[in-house]
Amino acid sequence: QNEALWEVQIACKLIAGDTDGARFSWKRMPDRFRQGPQVQALGKVLETLWRRDFAAFHREKGGHPWCQTLQPLMAALSQEVHAQIEAEIQQAYSTIALQDLCALLAVSREEGIQVVERNGWTLDGDFAHVVEAPAQAEAALPENAIHSLTKYVVHLDSSK
Repeated sequence: QNEALWEVQIACKLIAGDTDGARFSWKRMPDRFRQGPQVQALGKVLETLWRRDFAAFHREKGGHPWCQTLQPLMAALSQEVHAQIEAEIQQAYSTIALQDLCALLAVSREEGIQVVERNGWTLDGDFAHVVEAPAQAEAALPENAIHSLTKYVVHLDSSK
């Protein structure tokens, strides 16, 4: 029973993108819980994400029959990792070979083409031209917030 709690905790941390927290939980897990096949497989998945080895992640995740509790969590983790890989491709590449894109995402050529279309990238033969994501505009503070903050700082300075 307690073993399942550790498994769910680690899987949820991985889904949330908290690889450090998942690794910390793994290290804090009592040794008697690390012996089960589910926990061992989850530990391998954690290791691949820690090393950022996405090809190994897909092999480890797909190479193990997950229990009913972990199946939906592993599906959600897979979606999160796909989204993370797509975001990193969008930041790091201007052009990527479709074959490399499919290898990173562990998808078929047809699914790779769908990823290209979904992200608004263009396909030129066997290469995807990545369109950079629009930069997020920084939220500006309203003028009254700046005025209030200034008054507060002046008050703190005058009270010394």
